[in-house]
Amino acid sequence: MNSGPETIAEVYLRKDDHHRTMQTRKLCLRVKVGLHMIIKELVDMVGKDRKKKERVRNTKKLAAGIGIAAAAGVAAGILLAPQSGKETRDDIKNKAEDIADSTKETVHKKVETVKKSASHVAQEISDVIKDAHVKKDAVKKDVKKKVEKIHDAVVADIDKTSE
Repeated sequence: MNSGPETIAEVYLRKDDHHRTMQTRKLCLRVKVGLHMIIKELVDMVGKDRKKKERVRNTKKLAAGIGIAAAAGVAAGILLAPQSGKETRDDIKNKAEDIADSTKETVHKKVETVKKSASHVAQEISDVIKDAHVKKDAVKKDVKKKVEKIHDAVVADIDKTSE
């Protein structure tokens, strides 16, 4: 501890240290807020994806219910129609094939929709992560520049004081 009066450089360094600390705190707060926003966006996207998957499941259940009801209605209509046994069996076979083809086509379309949606969400998450990396790198550069600037100012002031 120096009991004598402080030099100008010591006063400057103490003042500048406080100023640097405040700037660093502000910068850290901005980084924290930015990361918080990015995380919130990711959580929101995941929530939207879950809701979309639930809608797809409900749509599949509804389609299956409609398909079963249609098949039952067709079967009842065929069985109650006044036709010979062979004609009835042929009608049942043809209707069953039509329903199977229609169901396969519907399921295929739904699967493609879900794949496209998953791909889209994955791309959005990738973009957000890339953006976070870019922002992080920019903040690092900014902090480095400010530290270098402060360092240069302190060295210049010390040099002036020592002259």
